[in-house]
Amino acid sequence: MLSWQEAMKHLQQEPVAPVYTLVGNEWLLIRQFVRQVASRFVISDGGAALRGSEDFESAIVEFDYEQGGSVQAMLACQTVSLFSQQEIVRFSNLGLLAPSTKSKGDVDWLIPYLAKPAPGKVLIVEVPAEKLDERKKIVKLLHQYPVVACHVDEGEALRVVAEIAHAQNIEIAERPLKELCRRVASVSQASLELKKLDSYTGHQAVDLNAVRELVAEPLEDNVFHWIDGVVRGNLGSVFHSLRGVRLAGYDELALFAMLARQLRLMWHAKRSQHTGVKLQEVAAQVGAHPYALKIAAEQSKGLSELALASLIKTSADLEFAVKTGREDAGMALERMILSIAVSAKSA
Repeated sequence: MLSWQEAMKHLQQEPVAPVYTLVGNEWLLIRQFVRQVASRFVISDGGAALRGSEDFESAIVEFDYEQGGSVQAMLACQTVSLFSQQEIVRFSNLGLLAPSTKSKGDVDWLIPYLAKPAPGKVLIVEVPAEKLDERKKIVKLLHQYPVVACHVDEGEALRVVAEIAHAQNIEIAERPLKELCRRVASVSQASLELKKLDSYTGHQAVDLNAVRELVAEPLEDNVFHWIDGVVRGNLGSVFHSLRGVRLAGYDELALFAMLARQLRLMWHAKRSQHTGVKLQEVAAQVGAHPYALKIAAEQSKGLSELALASLIKTSADLEFAVKTGREDAGMALERMILSIAVSAKSA
């Protein structure tokens, strides 16, 4: 699978392929890739090659699998257009090509089509998932053509968001840029937040205060606040915050998983003090942001490594009880918070 950056370079250097598969949920990266394909795909009109944005975008037709668009996509791929000799067919939301999906759909027409794509067409298949189900025959056939990962890692996200800001003439320094990327879930969301920040600052430089004021904190930050409150014995504020995130629509199992993850980060941070391994190295090993490990190290000061290990075991036991129906998720979450508070006071 090509990374998004590799695929964009490939488009600039190689002829346009007859089929592309875009895997991921970053709608901004998907949109930019499709536009790049369209800009390279020459539209013939009486022998003249047209490359204006209106010209190439008019050649794109879109069909959503989830909205029953499979038949229309098939017809668009197999029918010669009366208005242009070349056409780009976007076939989106093919979640059935991802792992752990049991749905069966009417996409068998893709099998003969992928063996012999129609001339003058580019088919772009979009799968909203992290990866494809490699066991499926259609997926194996799709690998004959470029398959693009439309998501980026943390380090690459910073570069992409910086490029977006530059393209939109938005001035933002490295520190507020990092904070923005930490707070949002995706590059696509970051692009929307950049526009909001630019309007708020009156098209002046975006600083750290603006990011903190306008961009919502991630749910993980609230977990930090809960643990801080519990360790310090501020149970009232902890349960007040808990009510707030429940009202925001987050389910207890998701919150419980985040709390358990934070305990594990605290254990890793505490253990690094004994092993002498730097927090940045630990962060890389466990796949966490260095800032998250720094906060976890501060939060673990009042707890021993043994106490943290015991709490991690308690969280695993409670999670198992919830998933087997022996414990209510809300009650298990509250018991977990109380267990942390008791351990902190007895430390």
